[in-house]
Amino acid sequence: MRTARRVLEGVARKGGTITYGQLMGALGLRTEIPANRALIGTVLDDISRACAREHKPLLPALVHRKTAGIPRPSETFFRFVREELKVTVDDEDQFLQRQLDAVWRAYCVFQRW
Repeated sequence: MRTARRVLEGVARKGGTITYGQLMGALGLRTEIPANRALIGTVLDDISRACAREHKPLLPALVHRKTAGIPRPSETFFRFVREELKVTVDDEDQFLQRQLDAVWRAYCVFQRW
């Protein structure tokens, strides 16, 4: 989990996002292996829990699916936020933008604001 968190903190410092595949590659995991995909989900959940315990924005908000259209985290991310962290999310896009802004504000060396 520490390595994944360091990768996400590095992405946050640059004011960016990362795909699941890019994160998995940085950790030596392969997207085509189901056990690796399950592992990355568990790791991201653990990072979310740690961020919540530390009263910090959710670093896993930076991890997006590689799909056409608007990049965003998987539905699993939002389900975890609702069910495990007990956060009310009425509008996923607004929630995500608030999390991204909070992460970048907390970590980014290049101020956007």
